[in-house]
Amino acid sequence: MKKLTITAILLSLSIVSAASYADIEGYKNKGDSKGHKHFTLMDSNNDGSLSKEELLSFHQQRFTSMDTDADGLVTKEEMKNHRQKKRFMRMDSNKDGVISEEEMVLLHKSHNKRSQKLKNSDAE
Repeated sequence: MKKLTITAILLSLSIVSAASYADIEGYKNKGDSKGHKHFTLMDSNNDGSLSKEELLSFHQQRFTSMDTDADGLVTKEEMKNHRQKKRFMRMDSNKDGVISEEEMVLLHKSHNKRSQKLKNSDAE
């Protein structure tokens, strides 16, 4: 029963995320968009489309990386730790294991640029 529930959840996540990750307009027009990067990560055979197996595999790997105690469940704490680790890795742009003031400033500038870009696209 647990496997069936997990499979159903993963399939649901796959379907929802495929639409958002693939973001067909973003995929065609913005080669460096987040949607394109995720689409490329999921498209393991590089054929330009996502199969059910590719989606399930991607999300199974993601789930497994979050389930640090390997009990088949992701707790709030595991989710929080996973997100914090990803955020730290994003902030540590030179991958030296520490975040410098310069890296913080770069991240802040990058965030402001993305926010402004979203505001501008919403206004169109």
